[in-house]
Amino acid sequence: LDLVSRNMLDLKNMEAEDVGPIFKDKKIEDQLVQKFLSTSGDNCLWYARLLKSLSLKDLDRHILARLSDLDDRTRIRLLGLLSPQAGKEALAVLEGLVDPEKPDLMVAIIKVANRLDPAISAEFDLEAFEASGYPEVKAYAVVGLFQKEPQKYGEMITIWLNEEDIGTVRAGIIAAGESGETEYISRLKEILVSKKDTPILPSALRGLHRLGASDLNDLALPYLSHPLEEVRLAALEVFDIKDDDALKRVIPLLGDPSEQIHVKTKIKIESAPYQNGALLVESINIPQRKIREGLFDLLEALNIKDLDAFRFARSQIESGYTYLAETEGLRQFPEGPVRNLLIDHLDQQKNIKLENTLRVLAAQDGSGQMRIIWRGIFSSDTRQKANSYEALDDLLDAALSKIMVPLLENISLPETLAVGRKHFSLPGFDSDRAAILSYFLAKQDWLTVSLSLSMAGDEDLKGIDPDTLTELTKSENTHLRQVAYSVIEQQKNLSAKKEDHMGPEITISDKILHLKGIEIFEGLSVSELAAVASVTKEAIYPPGEIVIKEGDSGETMYLVISGEVSVLKSQGEDHEIELDRIGGGDYFGEMALFEDTERSATIRTEQESRCLVLHKQEFKEIVREYPQIALHICKILGGRIRKLHEKIQGHVV
Repeated sequence: LDLVSRNMLDLKNMEAEDVGPIFKDKKIEDQLVQKFLSTSGDNCLWYARLLKSLSLKDLDRHILARLSDLDDRTRIRLLGLLSPQAGKEALAVLEGLVDPEKPDLMVAIIKVANRLDPAISAEFDLEAFEASGYPEVKAYAVVGLFQKEPQKYGEMITIWLNEEDIGTVRAGIIAAGESGETEYISRLKEILVSKKDTPILPSALRGLHRLGASDLNDLALPYLSHPLEEVRLAALEVFDIKDDDALKRVIPLLGDPSEQIHVKTKIKIESAPYQNGALLVESINIPQRKIREGLFDLLEALNIKDLDAFRFARSQIESGYTYLAETEGLRQFPEGPVRNLLIDHLDQQKNIKLENTLRVLAAQDGSGQMRIIWRGIFSSDTRQKANSYEALDDLLDAALSKIMVPLLENISLPETLAVGRKHFSLPGFDSDRAAILSYFLAKQDWLTVSLSLSMAGDEDLKGIDPDTLTELTKSENTHLRQVAYSVIEQQKNLSAKKEDHMGPEITISDKILHLKGIEIFEGLSVSELAAVASVTKEAIYPPGEIVIKEGDSGETMYLVISGEVSVLKSQGEDHEIELDRIGGGDYFGEMALFEDTERSATIRTEQESRCLVLHKQEFKEIVREYPQIALHICKILGGRIRKLHEKIQGHVV
């Protein structure tokens, strides 16, 4: 206990019921009680839950003794631990805590009163709260009164459910759900369907769950993607993971922007009575980083079968060899910026597959060796990398080692592909560039298809089925549609019918290439560059226009595609000096993405200038999905600071 109190033995991050068996000793129990009585906040709650898991005989009495000197948050949680056997002693304490202006505390108090023996709870004046202005308070008061007079208060609940006032309806929903009367199910379903955009949806979902509605998964499913976080959370809580289809519906919530929902989803999947480790492993291929991270956490927590991990590893390695074969096919095309970009993209996709494989294997390895190897393989330290390859070869099953190690090592492309073709059926490409292009246009990855179209020349497109290009103009992806329209117009040399928003915008591949030329973005992967490019907008400024004014707040970065702008600094009230000129391929305003400061200079166009514009809010959203972007930019900005520091030191010397 001394070690626990000094945080030297980290048991407080464990669930109380998991720790309980360690402390089943009368002397230790007495010490735990003293700790509970002398601590506060989360520590007090942890000891209380631990004592609850030990079934301590006098826990109710100890909790009642503590309630008066604790904060409301701790009180509410401790009240939830009181048993129905708390007895008459609880009533006096509860009455002393009553404060009508604290609805959360009042709900917790009324719930305790409702749990007590009816002969005892009858002495608690619930009628005083049935007219409360807080829906939850009057709902739980009526739940207690319903137990004594079901007919009278059942009619009241029905009236509430049919009111126009949202607060009253919510009180009715809560009371109906807690009543246990299944006759309310049909009315709650009607409310769920008719009140699609109201704050009562979470209560309706939870009420149906409390009443045991049989088709609750079908009812809750549309609300898993509701725009309101509290609605998604309620839908997740009531959704039953009972088969593969249900599990597939819940997995995407690991990528929810709400951290609370992300964590709750992990807990939901981990504790579900239905488990399918193979499906979790396969889902690692979902392209959202947050989902993958959640799945890796689950793989470490769950006992995934070795066979499932082996099958996943083999499928990922096969995908890696496929990407390698595809890069070989692309080398049939003339070298150029877009072709090289596409080859880089495929190579990076191959590395993602390999990293996913190593992480799954690391989750299966209880020794921790695989995790060390995984880090070493992707280290920039050449010696550490070589040692990791050797250790991997020793640790892996021979069947996996002989196909994985060649793909990781930097041996020649023909040698690596020879190993891959020996074990897998890989695509082969001859010199027919139209056939190669057709293959890439059929891929599911929108970025691969977009880059393939941008790479192709007029001759390559002659062998492409026109219907293929037409279908691409109907893609749900805006950037892919734009590229397809652009290619059709270029190929036929006539004006294709375009949607209004298509306009003369540059293609996604051009945007990526422009971004790649900027110092703060140049080290990003092609997928990361595409993510940034996808939220940039094109803007054209006439000569003499002020793009940025010194002293204004800034939240936008600009990349000059063509034209020229001047950088001006004010000198006094009506004079300014020109500090610099910025032309095509350069950029300005980048610090606005990272700071909330005023613009340090004015930017004015000297000739018509075409720019890509990147706003801070869109950039922040992209960074949430691709945190490596922020890490890379911090590295670049850190380098700038070091160089500046070195210059200053040089001048001082």
